[in-house]
Amino acid sequence: MRTPSVLLSAVLIAAGAPADEVFLKSGGKLSGRIVSRSATSIEVDVGAGRISVPAASVLRIEEGRSPLQEYEERAGRLAAGDVEGWVALAQWAENKGLGTQAREAYHRTLAVSPLDPRANEALGNVQVDGRWVSEAEGYATK
Repeated sequence: MRTPSVLLSAVLIAAGAPADEVFLKSGGKLSGRIVSRSATSIEVDVGAGRISVPAASVLRIEEGRSPLQEYEERAGRLAAGDVEGWVALAQWAENKGLGTQAREAYHRTLAVSPLDPRANEALGNVQVDGRWVSEAEGYATK
C-alpha cells in the first residue's frame, strides 16, 4: 500500500528538530521515532500516531533523537502531582508540534488540579457559573 504524500506532510514533526528521519523514494520524509523494523516494513511513531511504510519505499534512514523521545523522558521524570511541571511540559510539547502529548500533559494537570485555568483553556474548556465545562456543555447551558 502506498501512503499519499499529503498524509505524510500532515503528520511530520516540526522541521529542524533532530529525530529519526525516514526518506522515501517518492520524495517524502517521515520524522519521529522508529518503533519497529522488518524486512518488509518500517513503523514510525510521529507523535500523533504511527505510520507503517513498506521497506521497498524507503530510500534511506537517518537516526536521531526526536521531540517525542524527549517528551517521554521529561514526562517520566515528573511526579504525578507536579502541576507546574505538567503545564510546562504541555507548553513545550505544543511548541514542538506534539499536540497529542500536549493534551495528555494538560489532562494530567487537570487530574491533580481540576480548576487550573491554563490547562482548562488549552483543552477548550470554558467557565460557566464559576465551574469549568466543555465548550459544548457551555453552549448547552447558555
